[in-house]
Amino acid sequence: MKRIFQGLVFVLLLLGLLAVLYFRNKSSPNLVSIKLTDRLPSGEILVRLNVLELNKEINAIIVKQKLPIREFTSPDFLVSQGKQFGINLSSEAYMFSDRAMNEWGIMISLTDSSQVINLVSRFKSNTKVKDSSTDRIRIFSFVEFNLNLCYGKDYLFLYSGKNFKQKMARVSEAKVGGIAREWKHFLSLPVFKDEKIVAYTEGSFVQEWGLDYALFSHDNDSNDVHIKAYFHTAQDHGLNLLASQAGLPLKPTDAKAIELHLDSSFKHQQILKKFMPKLMELGKKIGFPTPLFIQAWDGNLSFREGGFVNSTQRIVTTDFDEDFNPIEITKYQHIRVPGYSILLGVNSLGSTLMKSLYSKGIIRDEAGKLRFLFAPLLTMKTEKNRFQFSASSTFPNLTLGNKNFLRWTEGKDVYYLEIDSCQGQFATAHLDVSSALIINFFHKVDKKKSLAKYKREVN
Repeated sequence: MKRIFQGLVFVLLLLGLLAVLYFRNKSSPNLVSIKLTDRLPSGEILVRLNVLELNKEINAIIVKQKLPIREFTSPDFLVSQGKQFGINLSSEAYMFSDRAMNEWGIMISLTDSSQVINLVSRFKSNTKVKDSSTDRIRIFSFVEFNLNLCYGKDYLFLYSGKNFKQKMARVSEAKVGGIAREWKHFLSLPVFKDEKIVAYTEGSFVQEWGLDYALFSHDNDSNDVHIKAYFHTAQDHGLNLLASQAGLPLKPTDAKAIELHLDSSFKHQQILKKFMPKLMELGKKIGFPTPLFIQAWDGNLSFREGGFVNSTQRIVTTDFDEDFNPIEITKYQHIRVPGYSILLGVNSLGSTLMKSLYSKGIIRDEAGKLRFLFAPLLTMKTEKNRFQFSASSTFPNLTLGNKNFLRWTEGKDVYYLEIDSCQGQFATAHLDVSSALIINFFHKVDKKKSLAKYKREVN
């Protein structure tokens, strides 16, 4: 009987203890684990990334180009560094920034916060570190680099900018379920869910073009970088791409090319009214009659610039006849000029548009041809529903195509942007650039590090 009584007492005590723990937990929400996403500050641009997986992809470029930093960017090296400093590089990390990257921050989870101090100690040997830690959170400032670092039991926050106290308060005083609205919306979207890095923005620089938000992601091989874009509007944008439309042939020598074929109903859509002020702002730089152009344009545009074409030049000289009277002699000389051609689809307002361009001096007659601003002299051909302009004396045969794209060359860098789809409330596109752009970025970073090291040694 005594043993039974002792057993009942033990069970009652155990139940009482469990009840105390339960009600304590219910009345103390701070004991519930706060997610990393609950702590995130907001910015114009939000980024979700997996550092380790992204590194594996980009490392293909670094290794192929034999960059000096490749030994410090291998996945194995990063994993070892993560373990050494207690950082969980295999988990999702989150970043925010403004457009100019004057302010940015990154948040990542920790596996062992006690190891982070080893990372801080490594920096102390090369730069001044200010310690502002409290009993609740460790805070370090790297004055020379304008960097601030704070961390708690399961998170690390790295920040650069002028609002560290405000951002740190957001991070350290976060509540359960306190995720910011922008982050909550971004992370709930099904777009690019499985990508290694995704950027999201609903900033003014996308809203002024009639969008409510945009998403970007990336893929790459050892040669090229492929950036994917998703643009979203609050209502159906009403823009439709046309297939099998006539355009100029695309040649390998074309350094710049534009191909755009929109259903003419675009000019009646609300989205045009939203970004019309932006178009007019761009047109004001040269006095371009933007509203009239939109009215006269039927949505088809084809443009090529690059290489050289054969043309003729009219030359007028003065000579003397048998009686020594001055006479004018006109000759035509075959010349090679930069390749330049335009096809513009127009409606019944096309002639009105041309008159306006003449009156504003954007187009003028010169030597029997047209001069459009600083372009080469152009020959013009007028058809029922389009104007053609060419630096050549002849016009190329048009081809039918289904793509809407822009190809632009700056120096040795080639950018290719293509609209993949455009329907409902979204549009998708992709941008292809050479991996040389990433290589140049790492070269610049390396130069900055070398310069900073030199300055420290000199001082």
